[in-house]
Amino acid sequence: GVTRFPRLNNPRSLLKTRTGRCGEFANAFTACAVACGFDARYVLDTTDHVWTEVYSAGRKRWVHVDSCEKKIDKPLLYEKGWGKELVGIFAFGRDEVVDVTRRYTRDFGACLARRAPGSPRWRGALSERALAAAVDRLDRRQRGKHARPSPDFEARRAAELAELAAAAWSAPRPLDAEEATGRTAG
Repeated sequence: GVTRFPRLNNPRSLLKTRTGRCGEFANAFTACAVACGFDARYVLDTTDHVWTEVYSAGRKRWVHVDSCEKKIDKPLLYEKGWGKELVGIFAFGRDEVVDVTRRYTRDFGACLARRAPGSPRWRGALSERALAAAVDRLDRRQRGKHARPSPDFEARRAAELAELAAAAWSAPRPLDAEEATGRTAG
């Protein structure tokens, strides 16, 4: 048989129906995390998946949370476990927009090659410089919407940008066994 369900974006509807795919799970989970007082942001993988990142004060960093797959802090899951050829991953939060691709890949150079203008994987024709400028414009617009970001926003942002820059050039960290598992849901 075929089960049909609407693609809902309203977290209240999602919590009632408890049905959906990654988008519905990420919308509902992100809304719940924010309602519980966490800094959380929605993460979009341009190769067709979404999840959440939650800021951990204890770890002093953003932590990957995929509520659809029931995975926490397993950022290499998609590239290594699912075998995805990642292109671009972007985080959208209350105070910012960030290209977080480096957090989710062990081979950022391959991602860059796949998102080069003219690449069949990169639907946009943006160069890396133009993409960075577009993300920066979105980020500035998002930061301009709120008078007061988190008290430690600038320090957290600087630490994250340093982490992402280092990830592009440092030796890959060892794979966690859970990151090597295939897709289980959605």
